[in-house]
Amino acid sequence: MVLSCVKHDNGSTTVEMDEQLVADLATWGLQQSHFVALVTDTASNMNCLGRLLEARYACTSHHYCADHNLQLTAVKAFEK
Repeated sequence: MVLSCVKHDNGSTTVEMDEQLVADLATWGLQQSHFVALVTDTASNMNCLGRLLEARYACTSHHYCADHNLQLTAVKAFEK
C-alpha cells in the first residue's frame, strides 16, 4: 500500500525519508505496531533507512526488493 508519493526537492537522504515516513504514519493514524516491513532497493541511503527503522520499530524488518536484486545480477552477468 502506498502511503504517499512526494517529490523531495533536496534529494532522498535517509533523514528526509525518515521524516516523511514519520509524517505519513501520523497522517494515516497508524500505530508503530502496524509498520511491520520495509521493502527498498539496495542503495546505501535505503540500507541506512532500513537499519534505522529496524532499530526504532521492534516489529519492523527491512528487506531488499527481489526484482531489483535480480535486475542488478542480470546486468552484471550480461554487461561483458
